[in-house]
Amino acid sequence: MAILAADVLAAARLVSPAFNERFNPDPVVEDFLTRYVRRIIGRVTMRNPDAFMVDELVTLPFGDFDAGEALPAHHRFYDGWVLWKSAGSAVDRLDHLALTSWDDRIRTRVFPSGSIVNGFFRPHGRPELWERYQSYTLRYVPLHAAVTLASTIVMPDTALDVLVAAVADFMAPRVPLGINPPTLIQNLRQDRTEAERLFIKEIGSSRMAWSDQVADVF
Repeated sequence: MAILAADVLAAARLVSPAFNERFNPDPVVEDFLTRYVRRIIGRVTMRNPDAFMVDELVTLPFGDFDAGEALPAHHRFYDGWVLWKSAGSAVDRLDHLALTSWDDRIRTRVFPSGSIVNGFFRPHGRPELWERYQSYTLRYVPLHAAVTLASTIVMPDTALDVLVAAVADFMAPRVPLGINPPTLIQNLRQDRTEAERLFIKEIGSSRMAWSDQVADVF
C-alpha cells in the first residue's frame, strides 16, 4: 500500500486557487509532508505498534561483535527473535530476543538479549554464545523516508484524506490575507482535526498489521 506524494499535493492545491507554487513552493510542502508523515505514524504507533511494524532480518555472525550491527532509521524497536542453526533438524527453532537498556545488560538474566545504542544493535553476552544462532530478527517501526513529489508515501490508502487535509491546512496561513475567505483557515483546521481523529481511530485501534515488509541484511 502506498500513496503518491504528487497526488496529495495536487488534491490539496485544488482546495483553493491561491494554494499555488507562488505562496506554497513544492520544496516547502515536501518538507512539511515529510515531518507530518513521521509525526502521524508516531501518533498511531503509540496506540497500535503493529500498524506500521516491520521486521529486520540479520544473518550472523556479527561483523564486529563489540560494535554491534547498524540499524535503519526508526521510531522505535520493540523485540525480536533468534533462529537456531538447524544441526540437521527439519524444524526451525526460534527463541525470543529481549531488548533491554545497555546499562542493565549485566543484571539481565534473560538470554538472548541485546540493546539499541546510538543506532546500533549491541548484543549481550559473549561472542561464543551467539555461535549457536544463524540469524536474528528485530521488530520495529521505521522512520519514513523524506517525501518528494516523485516518491510514494508508505501508508494505507485510507491515509490519503488526512494527508490532503493536513497539507491544505498548512498552505492556508501562507496565503496573504484578503485572498481567501476569512473562514477558510478555521474550516481547514477543523477538517484536518476530524480527519486525524478518524484515521487514528481506525488504524490505531486495529490489531492487524497492514505492513508485511521484511528488510534483509547480510
